[in-house]
Amino acid sequence: MVDFGSQLLLKCLEVNQGETVLDVGCGYGPLGLSLAKAYGVQATMVDINNRALDLARQNAERNKVEATIFQSNIYEQVEGTFDHVISNPPIRAGKQVVHEIIEKSKDFLETGGDLTIVIQKNKGPQAPSQRWKKCLAIVKSLKKIRDTTSLEV
Repeated sequence: MVDFGSQLLLKCLEVNQGETVLDVGCGYGPLGLSLAKAYGVQATMVDINNRALDLARQNAERNKVEATIFQSNIYEQVEGTFDHVISNPPIRAGKQVVHEIIEKSKDFLETGGDLTIVIQKNKGPQAPSQRWKKCLAIVKSLKKIRDTTSLEV
């Protein structure tokens, strides 16, 4: 089952076949694997948690999806640039992790690339769009949906 934040991100993100996607904090793989299967993107998926990575690999195999999956603490082991950086970090990751995902994403984006991240505003960084504006040239809030979890993509 895919959580609401991941569903929202998948609904809002516009990708094309052959584009590259970096899924930071991929967990068991719902974002990267869904995009690879549905749109033919080249998914690179990273997480710090080995158990999550094992599940992501199992899900890739079970669904016959090719993806590059490896351990990395956010961007530490990541090389290259991508058309899209995506993330739906867990609540327990904390503000510092969310800030690092946002602030360092520009170093891993192709020219014209984009960052799409789900932030639980009641748990995440204060004024996230201000942090985005400081780090990235253009900030576009794709869709704001408020429910009991106060998510913004």
